[in-house]
Amino acid sequence: MAVVVASPSLGSAQPDDELWTRAFAFELQTAAVGPVGGGGGTVEVTPHRNVSLVAGAGAALPGWRVGVGIRPQWPFARRAAVGFETFYSFGPHEDPILRWGKMAPFARWEHAHWIRHGLSLEIRSLRGFRFRPFFGAAFLVGYRNESCLRGDCSTVEPRRVFPYLGFAMGWALPLLR
Repeated sequence: MAVVVASPSLGSAQPDDELWTRAFAFELQTAAVGPVGGGGGTVEVTPHRNVSLVAGAGAALPGWRVGVGIRPQWPFARRAAVGFETFYSFGPHEDPILRWGKMAPFARWEHAHWIRHGLSLEIRSLRGFRFRPFFGAAFLVGYRNESCLRGDCSTVEPRRVFPYLGFAMGWALPLLR
């Protein structure tokens, strides 16, 4: 007598439409210089299996960051998809401006505006749980109300590109069909 146990792997089958057409999801995420700060939450609407619309907010030093974005995703296996994310986010930002490895002037902006582009790998369970590591580059596209917290900031141009890295965990629900 033999017992055979089968378990679907990430690459063993075609993408499952049921998993990628769940229309509503929520996530908690944490990241260094992430789309919604260092830690926050997002809600997501998926009108098509290959596109998700995202909005969220989170804590960022020294305040709150708010963001909206779009994430095209391409399921390549039953429970896995690769995605490209583009976000616009805004909120206050503090930046230690590095010069030759030494801490130099320290600037703060009350209103910093960012465009973020990144890649993600999303893995979903059959019951809706999802895990998504992501990374990318955040581009500072505008800022207002600059104040210098240390040194003379007028002689230094702020950094315009910041790498970011993080992960999100959440739940997808079959609502709004």
